[in-house]
Amino acid sequence: MIQNDEQNYSENQTNDQNVAFDASYIGELLTMTKSKMEERRKKTEIRRLSWLTGVPFLLVFLFTMFWKTIFFAVVDLLSISRQSVADFFSSSVNQDLLSVIISSFIFIVFFSPAIKISKRRASDVLSFKKPEKGTVLPLVLIGFSFCMFANILNNQFAAFFESFGTKYSVGSSRPEISVLSFVMSVISTAIIPGLVEEYACRGVIMGILLPYGEGFALLSTAIIFGVMHGNFEQMPFAFLVGIILGYIRIKSGSLWPCILVHSLNNLFSVLVQFAGFYISVQERNVLQLGLLVLSFIVGLVATFVFTKNESALRLDKKVTYIKEKDKYKWFFTSPVMIVALLGHFGMSFKYFS
Repeated sequence: MIQNDEQNYSENQTNDQNVAFDASYIGELLTMTKSKMEERRKKTEIRRLSWLTGVPFLLVFLFTMFWKTIFFAVVDLLSISRQSVADFFSSSVNQDLLSVIISSFIFIVFFSPAIKISKRRASDVLSFKKPEKGTVLPLVLIGFSFCMFANILNNQFAAFFESFGTKYSVGSSRPEISVLSFVMSVISTAIIPGLVEEYACRGVIMGILLPYGEGFALLSTAIIFGVMHGNFEQMPFAFLVGIILGYIRIKSGSLWPCILVHSLNNLFSVLVQFAGFYISVQERNVLQLGLLVLSFIVGLVATFVFTKNESALRLDKKVTYIKEKDKYKWFFTSPVMIVALLGHFGMSFKYFS
């Protein structure tokens, strides 16, 4: 009798253990299934964002490639002499005016619909708000210093190709020496690009991607920003600048410091170009070197002060259960994004000679 009781007790204990094991297994299975379903949902969302940002990215390429063909088709349709149009745009002032119109059109018209389609508030995506207290001055100084050194890479890129016996030149029109020409150069090169390019990149694209991780949004936007410049001479420079501008957007919580740094960097290029009309090449090189050393010192001090706060070097991953590499894979392998990337890269080859 005692032996039977012990046997029954042993069997009951075994059954209890089996039930516990089954419950634990089912719990793990449900957790894994839930995780897989959530991963699949996030993949679908990131793919959607890839299309959402890739379409305007592709439209920029298509417009850049074909706008002249469309423009002259309209000129012919209106029976306007092509020669009179060429004469009008022979002036650098009028060229700058056209640049302002085109830049404003492609970055505002092409990218704005993405905000509406994303079903998020424009204020949340664009972040045109007051920067975080104490961030503007150090971040602007860090950003401008970074841009100055990135410009070295930009200036040496053509020399890199020439070392292989290949000439690579994007070329640019020579501005007229006048106050009006200088003002229009500042507007078309510094002010408008700073506003509209930051609106499209650190505003629309980065704002849409931020819920999926700050590092992911920063790097993805920098890649698009770099490739969007459409020539191998500027791509590495624009990519690096895109990284620092993305960092500024994250740490300041606002687009305004990004716009300021972008505009200051472009303004510096305008000032150097016009200074060449009045000083020798040697004097201009000395001036650039002096400004480079000064910006390095100021940027170093600003970096030291700003990074004393440990959070300055941290980026929030947001979605931690998805591998970072998967985010980039899903985002950059949609058909529209692949076509846009290949288009911009392909367009860059036309500057070889």
